[in-house]
Amino acid sequence: MLKYCPKRLEFEYASMVARTQLAVVDNNVNIGRNQKTDANGKLSFATRCPKSTGRWTARKIYEKKDYDFKADILQFAVTSQQEGPKRKTVHQLKSLSLPVNISKDPAPCKEDLIDDHRSRFS
Repeated sequence: MLKYCPKRLEFEYASMVARTQLAVVDNNVNIGRNQKTDANGKLSFATRCPKSTGRWTARKIYEKKDYDFKADILQFAVTSQQEGPKRKTVHQLKSLSLPVNISKDPAPCKEDLIDDHRSRFS
């Protein structure tokens, strides 16, 4: 989901709906992937040790995802554009009045923020 709808970016409502729908199609197309096998035919696993638990675990490695559906969507979009305008969907008609920023405080001057910036790497 975050591949198509990153939380750090802001999108218009219709764009967010389209991105969510794209994430759903991606998930549905790739939901039945098989586990990857090595040259000897053995199932592939990866090991990892998360900081939260500190315990080593094995995770399955799956075959690569299939993204052929994107070409179909692109072709449909080009064809639809060439055919001309159609009726708008509910999502296209819907207009939301969202606040400009989620912060309750007004934005400070950018130069002041840059001057106050500290990094543990510099």
